[in-house]
Amino acid sequence: MCSSTKDVHPPRDIRSTNTDQLQELFHQAAAICAPVGVQLSIIKEEEQQDFVSGVANTELCIPMMQDTVVQIGSTTKVLNAMMIMSLVEEGKLELDAPVRSYIPELELAHPQALGSITLRHLLSMSSGLDNGDYADYGVGDDAIAKRVAALKTLPQHFKPGDYFGYSNAGVDIAGYVAERVTGRVWDDLLKERIFEPGGFKNAVSLDRDRMFQRVAVGHLLHPPERLGTVVRPWGLSRGSAPAGSTLTMSAHDLAQFGRLFLSGGIAATGRRVISQSSIDAMMRAHISVPVHHYGKSWCLGPFRNEWEGVELWGHHGGNVSGVSFLYWIPRLQGVLACTMACTIDAQSLAVFSRFERLILQQVMRCVFGVGKPDIRPPALPVEINRRRYVGAYDSLAGQCVVREINEQLVMETRWEFTGKFSDTIALIPLGEDRFLIDKGASADPRVMSEDMAFFGSDSEGRATNMLRVVFPSTRNSC
Repeated sequence: MCSSTKDVHPPRDIRSTNTDQLQELFHQAAAICAPVGVQLSIIKEEEQQDFVSGVANTELCIPMMQDTVVQIGSTTKVLNAMMIMSLVEEGKLELDAPVRSYIPELELAHPQALGSITLRHLLSMSSGLDNGDYADYGVGDDAIAKRVAALKTLPQHFKPGDYFGYSNAGVDIAGYVAERVTGRVWDDLLKERIFEPGGFKNAVSLDRDRMFQRVAVGHLLHPPERLGTVVRPWGLSRGSAPAGSTLTMSAHDLAQFGRLFLSGGIAATGRRVISQSSIDAMMRAHISVPVHHYGKSWCLGPFRNEWEGVELWGHHGGNVSGVSFLYWIPRLQGVLACTMACTIDAQSLAVFSRFERLILQQVMRCVFGVGKPDIRPPALPVEINRRRYVGAYDSLAGQCVVREINEQLVMETRWEFTGKFSDTIALIPLGEDRFLIDKGASADPRVMSEDMAFFGSDSEGRATNMLRVVFPSTRNSC
């Protein structure tokens, strides 16, 4: 029988005076949320503390360790952006050159957008491209090329550079550009340009390298009295590696990667990974984000937000066998990274979201004196033109339908992969085309609340687009 997920292994190499308090907070979060296995790593003024809890594989009773690698999902996008910036430094790439100048055979649904989309658009999530599908393009070195070649009918939600819209497909195109100009596969570029100079020994993206690591598997999380069930298959297609389908890291190394943004690109090894000017460029806001659950603006790779007057940057990620988040706070010389061995189904993500809230509100406040604020309804009702928002909004992922019922906006989503509509949720106006998602009685009070937003205007003043969390969709004109 595996050890209980409530067991917490002692942290290593701890010198901070508040270690006992952090250990207790971490223990409480693990006990309350009951993740199968989780890692947390914190850096403050060059001092790093690591905490681990539970198991990496319930079937084999393998404990979660400090050096276990876990799928980090979309947090990979920040590492991908840094790798691309290293090529920009060498003059091999230009951020504002059309990507078609690097991939002449590239085809997308909208020829006009195709000619103007740049790496800057792709890395800052302002290309207007749909998020794309999650099809399997195999495990070969040509997987990313196959993925990009299959984007011929990818929807274009808005003109490049006009708005924010999260796109995995766009990041995959950016990663393929790096392959084309170097003649190297994406995994080798990441290893040579980020992992090796950064000294990240517990960071791998290929299965042939993972056999030399302690590897966590994903779990479907059950109620606390039961251990999670191992998820199969273990991962997603290699074709979406730049967007986050394959990379595994320990929270320790993920935090050390975040530290690069505080040290001007110099790793703890003493080697320079990236220049200060590239760090500055990556952290500069490029497009405003109308939904604030993650960030108020998007940079070249990470989002940027502000909590209680303190600026911070970061990214979240989720995959078949792991979820993660990374934050860094330059003003406080701090980094916080977390990985968890769970999958991205609704119940498992709920456990991760509960744990995340406790970490970002309690542990962050204990260490850095700042915590993530929750999104709350306005003190006074916000007057809106409900007609502006009513309608159906489409993306490859599915369709969101917004209706007016009893002078209130409600929304339901039909996901393409299920063909069914989700539960109806209410939208509470927050102002500036932004709404609080109100799930009513089904809401989990232990997770952070989320918002969504509309943008653009047609000839009748109706919103042309919508962001469901961060994913864009376009009004159906039918």
